Amino acid sequence: SEMFTTATDDKVVRCTLFRDIVSRSPAEKPAKETRQDKMSEFLSTSHHVDHEWDESQKDRIRPFSFLENFVPTDTFFKIMKKMDLRIRKNMVENLQFGITDPWMIRSEFVNMLFYGDPGTGKTVLANAIAAATGMPIYEITFNEDSEEDEFEGKNKIVEGKLSFVETAFLEGFSKGGILLLEEVNLARANIFTSVLNQAMEYPYIIKRNGYERIQRHPLTVIIGTMNLETEGTTSLNSACAQRFTSKYLVEEMSDEEMISALKKRGFKAGDVRYVYAQYKKLRKSLKESDQERKLLREISIRQCIDALCAIEEGVEPREAVIDSLYGALAVKNKRIADKYNGGMFQAMPNYRK
Repeated sequence: SEMFTTATDDKVVRCTLFRDIVSRSPAEKPAKETRQDKMSEFLSTSHHVDHEWDESQKDRIRPFSFLENFVPTDTFFKIMKKMDLRIRKNMVENLQFGITDPWMIRSEFVNMLFYGDPGTGKTVLANAIAAATGMPIYEITFNEDSEEDEFEGKNKIVEGKLSFVETAFLEGFSKGGILLLEEVNLARANIFTSVLNQAMEYPYIIKRNGYERIQRHPLTVIIGTMNLETEGTTSLNSACAQRFTSKYLVEEMSDEEMISALKKRGFKAGDVRYVYAQYKKLRKSLKESDQERKLLREISIRQCIDALCAIEEGVEPREAVIDSLYGALAVKNKRIADKYNGGMFQAMPNYRK
């Protein structure tokens, strides 16, 4: 006490501050910001891309309400940092200054690949990014029968006349937006070599109707999704894989995240816990067999939602879960579905509140 009164003012201040710091209780430390806390800033236009979208595109823009049921992951925030810098800042500034030469802005184009097990939320993540940025999103599903005209446009007979029809891919490519290429590893390799490789990398063009050169809009973002080790899939060839310059592993949500996502949809906590427990048991069992692992893509959060909706409608919980899970398996492999119906499903406990 004597020392403080005889010391200079600045020393008194420093000593007092030190005393306050060391005596502060742990409870007084600022709380660590949670993912959900960070998510609140995305429920506004603060991350929207400042661009006047074409009137025909506006019905493809996801509303903020989509994010209300979305449970964010670290990957979401990582991707949004890329979108904020490359698209919302740099590309928008390029457009404002009239800089559209693909060679000059090539480092700002965004091509991303989301990969992981089936049912882990790759499509939901892409739609959450669309909602957060206010960008229109175009979903294009690949399969082994996909042809070039699905991207370049098609000639069809309309009212007895041959007319050119613009595809979703072509519209998003030429006007801007997020092109969500679902299950890219189901497509034949020639689709990439003949169309997509040049769309994703310089010179960033496709040929409308097979001959008219269309340049990629600076605000076009390409997102590919692929499931790992499931029926009908193949590995991407190196040339294609390298054009997805950013790759993100999308893993299953944790138990806490999954339960939180279902609760946010308004379902009762007890119902959610019961349904999720049965869902998790089935996914764990499917992973133990190479043959059954292929069915993982059929069992996702959608089955939980289906069962919970049925419970709301008055269906007995155990019956609602069995109906949802059995049906999801049976449409792909009834033999395996019957095996579970005679085993795990019959042993499923009744719901007790």
